[in-house]
Amino acid sequence: MTEHRVLKASVILMTYNHEKWVAQAIESVLMQQTDFDFEIILLEDCSTDGTRDIILDYVSRHPGRFKLMLAEQNRNSNVDWVRAMRNAQGAYVATLDGDDYWSSPHKLATQVSFMEQHPDCSLSYHNSVCVLESGSTFNHSPSDERAVSTFDDLLMANFLTTAGAMWSKRLADPLPDWLDDVIWGDWGLYLHAARYGAIRYIDEALAVYRIHSRGQWWGLSEVQKAEGIILFYEQMNANLRFEHDAVISRQIAALRASLVELQAPSSP
Repeated sequence: MTEHRVLKASVILMTYNHEKWVAQAIESVLMQQTDFDFEIILLEDCSTDGTRDIILDYVSRHPGRFKLMLAEQNRNSNVDWVRAMRNAQGAYVATLDGDDYWSSPHKLATQVSFMEQHPDCSLSYHNSVCVLESGSTFNHSPSDERAVSTFDDLLMANFLTTAGAMWSKRLADPLPDWLDDVIWGDWGLYLHAARYGAIRYIDEALAVYRIHSRGQWWGLSEVQKAEGIILFYEQMNANLRFEHDAVISRQIAALRASLVELQAPSSP
């Protein structure tokens, strides 16, 4: 780190069994061009493939560039991820999963500048290009995505990608204890941040978000997704002290109705 450059951002890269993709994810962070310093925190959740070896190779080739957090056993939880965010030194925290990558070398600079220009913004996100296993692509955010969203909007559905999100430690720190245990940690984090400021959208595709059957979300069946969201809503209802019980209860009722349809025997 040079004397005249301020550390403004923290990048938290989380990976587990991402041997095919993690090198591209790391390279996409290393290629960032900024006029400020940023730290890179690498979390590796005891992969069973070659992911850890790839990470350790990068660490050896870039001494002092990474802060490394290696799990001794697979935790499959938010605990280490949240601990990394609590210890992050940057004013702004960006996240990336090891199977995605940033497609622009100006992603960090663009997003930090945007948030500094909008001091009311506790959470920002940009568009991402989604890539299917077939190779086909589409934009994650619709062409009419609103420029500013609210907590209530985010409570209805998570419309951010991990690769596109950045939150402000100035506005949304400290993080709540319940974030360690909530089933969908990313959505929980975004909802927490959205309680302290605006959610603002950057209409640029600066990342690639892979949709594949080994993904934590896309590997689930429709029944598992619905059940998971119900559990998330139940947890968040308690975490938010039932302040949004009416909205959450309606969402849960709709999801339970969809489960009945999903689990109904098909017609012969």
